[in-house]
Amino acid sequence: GRGEVDYWNNPPADFVKILSANPEITLQILHPLGWINIGRTNALLPPFNNVKARQALAYAFADQTEFMQAAYGDQRWWRTCGSYFVCGTAYGTEAGSEPYAKRDIAKAKQLLAESGYKGEKIVVVNTKEIPVIYALTSVAIPRMREIGLNVEEQVVDWSGFIGRIQKKDPIDQGGWNFFTTNGTGMTFHHPLTNLGTPMQCDGKNWFGWPCDEATEALRTRFLNAPDDASRKAAIEVYHRALMEQQPAVNLGQAASPEAWRKNVVGMVSTHLPVFWNVTKN
Repeated sequence: GRGEVDYWNNPPADFVKILSANPEITLQILHPLGWINIGRTNALLPPFNNVKARQALAYAFADQTEFMQAAYGDQRWWRTCGSYFVCGTAYGTEAGSEPYAKRDIAKAKQLLAESGYKGEKIVVVNTKEIPVIYALTSVAIPRMREIGLNVEEQVVDWSGFIGRIQKKDPIDQGGWNFFTTNGTGMTFHHPLTNLGTPMQCDGKNWFGWPCDEATEALRTRFLNAPDDASRKAAIEVYHRALMEQQPAVNLGQAASPEAWRKNVVGMVSTHLPVFWNVTKN
């Protein structure tokens, strides 16, 4: 309130509500590709090394509205989306997401049982230092418990969180089973740069290390497609395979606003914050 801040990149949902009531502040979406929000499982460890357990989560988490309201507040700033590659973009297909359009707890419990899960401890890593992650995870945990997962939440600082999710160790040696996060639509909108979808089995993909060479071959087929028509066909097939494999669970898409004082002008709409053209009256 002392006039010391001119611009706030990505204010948390609680503050967006306060800022929107202040006539001296502009709230605007500058980055149209926004954020993709996901739940990431550790595919090296049981139960999520079994695809049925990952599918069980997708059925349990199917109500994205719940996640998005908790993390981003007002519906102006988010939408539900069944695509790994950002709804509304060239590759934003939702093919294969149809089964997960509606929460199905009975189906989730059945798949979890078929995966061989017997009530073992599931470590969910969370952090209060990143409000979106804390909100998403706080919605996920009751849903996980509802389908019978024996969840132990471990709340750590941000550096501890980053350190933990890189560990491939078993649970009793400081490993993990699940975390939530978000990533920029700018990264996630294309199969070449999307962190969550590569499934090569060399263990060099992103934390969680899901492995399925058949799905990975479909990604390569897309990347090698010679023209737009064959890329369009290839992305549909690839996306259906991803929806079956569930390397991550889609939790919704957000385009949260930036905030700046009315005396700041010339903010540029782009996919990353830039300050070219900006002046202050």
